[in-house]
Parts: sequence; C-alpha cells; structure tokens
Amino acid sequence: MDDSKDYRTSQIKFIDDTNTNIISIRKESIVRIWDVAIGTHMGEMGSEHFVWTKGISDKQTVGKYVIDTKDNLVCVRERVTLDQGTLNIKIVACFFAPSHIETLQCSGNNIRLECKEGEVLHLQTSFLTA
Repeated sequence: MDDSKDYRTSQIKFIDDTNTNIISIRKESIVRIWDVAIGTHMGEMGSEHFVWTKGISDKQTVGKYVIDTKDNLVCVRERVTLDQGTLNIKIVACFFAPSHIETLQCSGNNIRLECKEGEVLHLQTSFLTA
C-alpha cells in the first residue's frame, strides 16, 4: 500500500429508501457504491463529475419521533398523545458529537451527523423503525 495516499472515507450517504445501498467518497476522489445488506462493493467511479449535495437540517421527524440538534447535542424525542388529546414529548435518547453538528440526516433506523470539524457520525437505533 502506498503510504502517501489517504484511504479514509470522507463522506457516506444512503442512496435509497430501503437503506441497502450507500455511496462513499474517499479523500483521493473515488466514489464507491455498496450493497450494505450483503456487504458487497458494487462499483466505483472518479468523482470529477460528481456533486455531493446535502440538505441543511437541524430537525427531522421519523414516525412518532422528532430528532433535533443544537450545537453538538442530538436528541430523539417521542411524541405521545395522551387520553385528553394533549401532546406530550418525552426524551428517548441524547448523544454528544465531538464538535458542532452541521447536518442531520435520518433514513430508516439510521441517523447521520456531519460536524463542523469534519467528523461524520452514524448512529443506529432500533426504535425508529419499530
């Protein structure tokens, strides 16, 4: 292996609603497509014509859950309607990121965070798809 190259993945994103296919971008500008369900590398291409777009969001709703961020904190809250019809929100989980959270993306039971200092976190929950 050539030690002068950086083989770390710099970005990753689910590319379909079934959470079975992802794309990853390595620092040396290689875009790879993966089938997560079977762990197979399906192909790759150069990134010279590839544009990575991301929506800026600090709050998303997945079913009865609200996921939101503030600074370096992400909270998952459950919306519960009481007998009287009032809405109650209870905290289900909270996570601290290593730096300020810039982007929040939810897909199925996966939560993806991009932080200001370049960190990318992937959190997996069992309750979002339950």
